[in-house]
Amino acid sequence: MLSVVVTSRNDDHGGNLLSRMQHFVDGLAAQCRRHGLAAELVLVEWNPPADRPSLAAALRWPRTDEHFSARIVQVSPELHARLAHAGRLPLFQMIAKNVGIRRARGDFVLATNIDILFSDALMRYLRGRLGPGKLYRVDRYDVPSDPPEDRPFEEVLRFCESNVCRINKKDCVYVVKERRRYPIYQSLVEVAVATAAAGLREAAGLPAAALQRFWAAVTELPAPRRAWLFRARRAAGRLARDLARFPWKVASGVFRLARATLAGLRRYLAVPRLHTNACGDFTLMSRDDWFALRGYPEWPMFSWHLDSVLLHQAYGNGMPVVELPDPMRIYHIEHGVGSGWTPDGEAQLFARIEKAGVPYLGYEDFFRTAREIRANAKAGRRSLFNGGDWGLARESLPETVCVPTPRPAHVRAALETT
Repeated sequence: MLSVVVTSRNDDHGGNLLSRMQHFVDGLAAQCRRHGLAAELVLVEWNPPADRPSLAAALRWPRTDEHFSARIVQVSPELHARLAHAGRLPLFQMIAKNVGIRRARGDFVLATNIDILFSDALMRYLRGRLGPGKLYRVDRYDVPSDPPEDRPFEEVLRFCESNVCRINKKDCVYVVKERRRYPIYQSLVEVAVATAAAGLREAAGLPAAALQRFWAAVTELPAPRRAWLFRARRAAGRLARDLARFPWKVASGVFRLARATLAGLRRYLAVPRLHTNACGDFTLMSRDDWFALRGYPEWPMFSWHLDSVLLHQAYGNGMPVVELPDPMRIYHIEHGVGSGWTPDGEAQLFARIEKAGVPYLGYEDFFRTAREIRANAKAGRRSLFNGGDWGLARESLPETVCVPTPRPAHVRAALETT
């Protein structure tokens, strides 16, 4: 059985949240029945708002059978309040997913999000070709926020296939309308140029005072009485004058420039290029492998880069990353600009986070963590960030089994069409 783990709360994050969640729930149930895949949905409702209905009541739940079931694990506001920065961040996404992963019952566990739909090719693969000891990834295709509602899933999939606006690949984000690629990783040439520029800026302000003082001291040595010593001193004086005229400042700068460039390239090559782009929307491993890694790092901060750290952790601990090719893909239903990362919404996202005073793992800190994981791997050490009680293992959390919601006969018939 496959466990599909997501987290959310009824706060309308990103706009039109319940509609996007409804598409996800209906689509997952339809796909499981369509392809004969046994799956459970584990929805972690984190810090539910007191003034809104629970997700169990707010969503319409499909019927339960041997292919699909759903339950909700609830983490109370009191448990949420124990974490640092709880007053600034209402949902700790990766800690919440760990709660679901910890309580999953399937042999394999997929950590994803509540606005994701799956292609037929991907669901067929999930039905019987998974193996332990691997981490699975796919590309994410972004689609508009208004797929047809209460329609057969074939229509929803056709809408997604025909309205892709952005493709999140391993090496870039491709914006379809602009026909423009936003690279994820810098090229080797870009890294060399950037590090060389940094070295050049540093070298420009370096005086050669130490070398100048040294050669001045050499030329001021007293002349020896013996002729051969005098000749040696005269030769040394000529050499000193020549060396004094040498542009030591430039030479020192060139040396430091080369050293800075090589250091930057070493840092670049020390981090393996994994498919981290949008990895929070699809990370799949066996349940045993999730437990061996102890889930996502449970750092009380915004989730930026925490999902990527897990990929490097898995890879550094000897687990290959399997990149499933197209047409195995996921579709992501768009949310409001700035509520998640997009090329045009990046500035708004980080402005919102920084205004709230929420910490996050920046690029330099992320790459430093990735390099530490790589160094541990070379030294034969495992990289683990959580203790044995990860995923709130010591807490007894309430669970709700989702009961099918009655719907009009024509809607029910449309949704169950295969």
